[in-house]
Amino acid sequence: MRKALLTLLSILLATRVLPAQIFEAETATLSGVNVFTGRNASSNQYADFQNPSGDFIEWELPVNQGGPYRLTFIYQLGKPNRPLQLDINGTLTLASLDFPSTGNWVEWDSISAEVTLVSGLNTIRLTAIGNSGANFDFLRVSSEGCEGLTFSDVISYAGAQDKGSFSVLDQQKTLL
Repeated sequence: MRKALLTLLSILLATRVLPAQIFEAETATLSGVNVFTGRNASSNQYADFQNPSGDFIEWELPVNQGGPYRLTFIYQLGKPNRPLQLDINGTLTLASLDFPSTGNWVEWDSISAEVTLVSGLNTIRLTAIGNSGANFDFLRVSSEGCEGLTFSDVISYAGAQDKGSFSVLDQQKTLL
């Protein structure tokens, strides 16, 4: 474990860039949303919207450098499309972000939105707007051209949370 951690740290220090961060849905702030286990979710848990309107999932994202970012939501939805409202830092960003059916409640799919984040702590909120919402596994945050998320982001995220995870070179790693 120590050798793996040292290797990971050397990669991060050498590049000073972290391609993406993963924020689990079940560890976000949830209102009206329940956490369940199974369904091949990344941490064996996922967040499930319960009510037609008002339920939300809200993530807090630390960012050292403001600018353009891609938010990729990993979800599953066996029913017809269920759009959700996307707010960033309390401001309406997309009144209706469409989450198409994945065809069943087993397959995970993704939807991305290009947004601008500010330096510091950002809040990302998905809110049900009439048709409940999908099951959510996690939010993947990446910067355009892989700039903006640095090694210090990981350190501050690890220090700010009891537990978190991130992805480096498409291999999920966990911060304990």
